[in-house]
Amino acid sequence: MALPLVAQDESAATQPNEFETEEMAQIIEFINRPTNGYNFTWRAGAISRFLKEHSEHLQEILNRATPRNYAERNVLALALWLANTPEATAQLETMSEYNPLLGAEPPIGAGISMNAKRPDMTRLEQLYNGVEEANVLDMAWGVYDVTRDEEILASFIRCAARLSAPAEGAYEYWCIPAEGRRPFPSHAVGMDIVAMAAKWSILSRSAQDETFAGELERVLLLQAPDVQNRFREPLPDNEQNKRQYSAE
Repeated sequence: MALPLVAQDESAATQPNEFETEEMAQIIEFINRPTNGYNFTWRAGAISRFLKEHSEHLQEILNRATPRNYAERNVLALALWLANTPEATAQLETMSEYNPLLGAEPPIGAGISMNAKRPDMTRLEQLYNGVEEANVLDMAWGVYDVTRDEEILASFIRCAARLSAPAEGAYEYWCIPAEGRRPFPSHAVGMDIVAMAAKWSILSRSAQDETFAGELERVLLLQAPDVQNRFREPLPDNEQNKRQYSAE
């Protein structure tokens, strides 16, 4: 019988593998769930938090990721971009060598601009009032659903209750010219649709989840009185606001 080329350290062989845990198995199972047009940005936000918190195992996680199509590869790319760790950035740069759409300027494909400022999920009130920026809200919900960070929920409340979108310094996630942006829906012309989307998603989730409703009320009471009052104003009465928010 041939001897091994390298002697085995028996004590090392009995050491538990820090990567092979039940938690990591669940994370990989989550990453490999199907992606579609409805959950794309939510999943990118949620996955980004897993990649950020477990950056030391990033390569092992990606080795077990099994994207089945272009959308699922782009979800991973967007999650890496949002994670913004040195390990994630290195992986994303490698991916862009094989997919030039990822690093295009202005960004196309996955919508990633390698040099763009990442959205701050605790400052959603700074979002530009554009149809495309509403996608950032889904990313923020993805991060919130993993972390339950009340600062994210507080920023949803402030965004929903803002008097108007910032006139200067607003964060634009999609770095595209005005003529390339999607027009406002006919029912929303002249409205702050990002604020409305934030409020609709909060109220919809609250109506479906009693535990979340309690957390919302607790965090709402920590906000300034004028923010509380504006938040408690009813949504406009239209069919769009009668739908339910669903991450997946």
